[in-house]
Amino acid sequence: MTTAIKISSLCVLLTMQLGSYGQAINKNWFKLHPITLGFYHGVNLLDVSRNGFKQKQQMNGIMVNVPLVNHIVAELRVAFSEANAAQLSCTSDAQSVCLKQAFNMPLSLQYYFMPQSCKIQPYFGMGAMLYSRFKNPEYAPADNSSKFPAAGNRYISIMFTQGATFEVNTKINITESLHFYKADGKDNVGFNIGIGFKLP
Repeated sequence: MTTAIKISSLCVLLTMQLGSYGQAINKNWFKLHPITLGFYHGVNLLDVSRNGFKQKQQMNGIMVNVPLVNHIVAELRVAFSEANAAQLSCTSDAQSVCLKQAFNMPLSLQYYFMPQSCKIQPYFGMGAMLYSRFKNPEYAPADNSSKFPAAGNRYISIMFTQGATFEVNTKINITESLHFYKADGKDNVGFNIGIGFKLP
């Protein structure tokens, strides 16, 4: 019985030590690789082809960057446009459709291939984007609205991204990114620029 008590006590002490060690590792990791919270402004070019693009949409959003392992960062962004005006402009193409897309949420894994000491950190990555519209699209008379998804539904698309961050100081960085994705069967390109703040 005494031996069992000793073994149990040893296991408890070992578990406590491992827990303390794990907490120390986590604290040290996030001290060296802090989470970044930021804000950005973006422009989406919708239905891109060799002849240009059909629509342009401006969006504002927030972003969170969480380091996972060395050189790998997970990023979540949430962006909105005004549901009424939608800040959306369309070309004069009679077959075009003004999409009232008002929300997107891209989640990506990014690979930073430069040493951490570099002020400029280029990256590339991929992920998925959840996007939705708050309002029905405005169709040109010649359009057949049945070929477009209805408003209020949510769709998920594969996304590829590349960009860079520039370290202003130990707490602030400037971000730039391009992302490529398909929505409603159309090729789309987005450009974002923002500012990030490293959390203590």
